[in-house]
Amino acid sequence: MLSFQLLREAERELELARRWYDEQRHGLGLVFFDAYEDAVRHAREFPDAGAVVLESTHTVRKFPFEGFPFHIVTSVIDDTLVVVAVAHVKRKPGYWVERVK
Repeated sequence: MLSFQLLREAERELELARRWYDEQRHGLGLVFFDAYEDAVRHAREFPDAGAVVLESTHTVRKFPFEGFPFHIVTSVIDDTLVVVAVAHVKRKPGYWVERVK
């Protein structure tokens, strides 16, 4: 299994979304975080399974969250799965592109 790195910006996005869901319903933030962890686990085990969203120096893929309109945006760099963004599927598409350059 690949090692794992979460960019600081992606960590902030994850925390903001988790808090928002918890404000909507107590405990929903934890369910959201579990969906995030499942997406990361799947991406680490099957890094080529995600949909390609950008071909750059490294291929960038996305992996959906089960039950939430989010996905992680990832790239594999030196045997490490790097989570570039925790992105809502309909808000600001491609805003994270500068992070992969």
